[in-house]
Amino acid sequence: AFLASVRPVFGLYTSLYPVLIYFIFGTSRHISIGTFAVISIMVGGVTERLAPDSDFMTNGTNRTVNIDARDSYRVQVACSLTALAGIFQILLGIVRFGFVVTYLSEPLARGYTTAAACHVCVSQLKYLFGVRPARFAGPFAIIYTLVDICKLLPQTRAPELVISLVAITVLIVVKEI
Repeated sequence: AFLASVRPVFGLYTSLYPVLIYFIFGTSRHISIGTFAVISIMVGGVTERLAPDSDFMTNGTNRTVNIDARDSYRVQVACSLTALAGIFQILLGIVRFGFVVTYLSEPLARGYTTAAACHVCVSQLKYLFGVRPARFAGPFAIIYTLVDICKLLPQTRAPELVISLVAITVLIVVKEI
């Protein structure tokens, strides 16, 4: 939900209901159902582009944001985007467009996966350090974000950093056991 720029409760909904529905109607035991960080980041980019904070200012002098109206509109944008993506996916399935995947090379798929992992890691650094960098768009956005985070390192919040490092350590230890 944080990556998609919507309220946290919607993250819970999108994590729970697909699993329950697939449990009832699904056929494969090996498929992973749920939210994906890359798609959440892409949805967040669209929601913040179409519903920026500046569109919901209630008073131009003290820059107060009407959070309820903003969040409501961002949910509408995210739902519309999801429905549109689903329609495209159904249409591409009907015309059997999946054959294109056979022409994608292994290095291309690995490069895309690595780039997606880097994008997700950079998007989580602001939560790790407890800082609020500016949001960048376009080419080199990841590099600009990293530079901004490095500039904000002196403002790191110690409790958030400690909790993040403990959580990462526990996850690595549990995975290796």
